[in-house]
Amino acid sequence: MKTIVQRLAEFGLCAALLGAVLALGPVAEAQKGGTKPPTPTGLTAAAGQLKVTLSWNVSSGATSYKVKRSTVSGKNFAVIASPTTTGYIDSNVVGGTKYYYVVSAVNAYGESANSTQVSATPQAAVFDPAIAFSSGGFLKAINADGQCPTLLTSYTVGRPAFSPNGQRIAFLAGSGAPQGMGLYVMNKDGSGLYKVRPINQFFVSGGYAYNAQVDWALMPDGVERIAYTDVQPNDGDYSVMLTDLAGTELRVVGPCSSVNGACMSPSFSGDGSTIFYTTISGDNSFWSGDIVGVHYSTLGGLLIEQSRTNCVYGVAVSPFFLESQGGDPWLFDSVSASRTGNKLVVEASRSSSLVSDIFVIDLDDPTYRLQLTNSPTVQDEFPAFSPDGSKVAFSTVIGSSRVIATIPAAGGTATSLSSTGNQPAWRRQP
Repeated sequence: MKTIVQRLAEFGLCAALLGAVLALGPVAEAQKGGTKPPTPTGLTAAAGQLKVTLSWNVSSGATSYKVKRSTVSGKNFAVIASPTTTGYIDSNVVGGTKYYYVVSAVNAYGESANSTQVSATPQAAVFDPAIAFSSGGFLKAINADGQCPTLLTSYTVGRPAFSPNGQRIAFLAGSGAPQGMGLYVMNKDGSGLYKVRPINQFFVSGGYAYNAQVDWALMPDGVERIAYTDVQPNDGDYSVMLTDLAGTELRVVGPCSSVNGACMSPSFSGDGSTIFYTTISGDNSFWSGDIVGVHYSTLGGLLIEQSRTNCVYGVAVSPFFLESQGGDPWLFDSVSASRTGNKLVVEASRSSSLVSDIFVIDLDDPTYRLQLTNSPTVQDEFPAFSPDGSKVAFSTVIGSSRVIATIPAAGGTATSLSSTGNQPAWRRQP
């Protein structure tokens, strides 16, 4: 049996050994291959509209960083990102809320202490509409990033168009509008509404107004005019109409002599010299569609003219690239011209399927056809070029909702911008 003296001696030896091991800890860690990185320095936070931009200095040996945020100074920090670079943009913020940030550095040997705390208060987003569209039939607008969705009307409208300077919006409206069915203009924020002139018909289906697209341009004679679709009372066919902003000048532009025909979806070229639109004519076997361009030089003096017998005929510009397959021709439902070049973006479908996709064509290159969407069961509709021609906005279905999305004009992945919407129009830049 061991005496108390022997047990105390053994305890003293164990304590001495433990102390030696603890003292060798840093040396042993170094012998394993490295140490955790130093605490990051130079952390800064810059507030913007609904975002905070963070940056910091490199921490030697770090393989990643942990960005931590709190709404209370000095505590309750939670990791919100683990970037591998020395910067991060926090866009999951609420305007007017003050946020506190710290950053730590990480590698295989551990995590550093937190950096010095910084703070920033992001600003709330400011309504600066870039895209106007129909949402549930009503006119709505959003910023370029999808922020600040703003309802501009409480009555049903068709596809809108921004003025050449981007400050006003034109649209067709139904009988629920303040002055009844007609062509209207308002400021981009919804103020200053006035009626340009009445229209003869406003067709609504499924809550949206179809065959009701407008476009607005400064034409070569220096006069701003609006092109729109309306039914002619003498035969009930849709035609493309052209009017000045006072509503005193009116002309039928479309090739409107076809039996059971329709001319729809007008879109100006960037310089206002040409109006493109779709035409539809039918017989007992199938419907066929085409895209037509009417040049300013053929529009003459733009006299007031409502007679279908004196319509100006355009030149077809589309059949050269979309071939017919076994008597199954393409049908064009809408068209939009680029503002910076000679391209058109079109909504097209085979007459047998009526499921449309979005295509880009080049008027200078008959062989060019770029298919932007390929949705076997979804109707992709109402494409429109962005002002710089780099993107196309269109309407598609995600889940069970029709939404506004954008896609690169050169092809790529579509991004949803709104929870609901149809018939988008980009705001032009002066």
